[in-house]
Amino acid sequence: QLSDTVIVIDRDGCLAFWNRAAERLFHLSAGAVLGRRPHDVPLSPWFNAVDEQAVVAAVRRGEVARRERLYSNGNGRSVHLEYSVTGLSGADGVSAGMLVVVRDVGAAKRRERELEQEIEAMRSASDALRMVRGLVPICSHCKQIRDSKGSWHEMDAYLREQCGVRFTHGICPACLRHLHPDYDDHAPTSR
Repeated sequence: QLSDTVIVIDRDGCLAFWNRAAERLFHLSAGAVLGRRPHDVPLSPWFNAVDEQAVVAAVRRGEVARRERLYSNGNGRSVHLEYSVTGLSGADGVSAGMLVVVRDVGAAKRRERELEQEIEAMRSASDALRMVRGLVPICSHCKQIRDSKGSWHEMDAYLREQCGVRFTHGICPACLRHLHPDYDDHAPTSR
């Protein structure tokens, strides 16, 4: 019932245990692989020769070998796997083989990338806010803003681009009185 792939390689280097998750991952039944050596089984993904040497050396030193890689699963798609290999020993302390546990970490990696993108978006927004809160070079006459490259921009376009600010337009009471006194109920009337 485990979702993780569990494989046991005995002391003679033959596959001795192959769970249902291994069958799903490798598309090979236990009956097709048990008793065979990993090299004799078309395992994809599996260790390349360099990985296998490093794993075997680590297990001999009593370490747990851990790897994480993106592999092709043979049908045009990729799967991100994390696997660990540890030595097994019998009650007498003699090596009994190796235990291989493989986990599909693709969903976790996708979520990790999404979080990194969200963090980067927050950093950008924070940088933009810091820049807006700091000194902003603005023309004293037309109110255009100079960016860090020396180009001048309309204030609303600049803030929209830098901070994601959107504007609606209206007219303040002072401008209404000055520019459109006929529409202002509080404007002084000429007598």
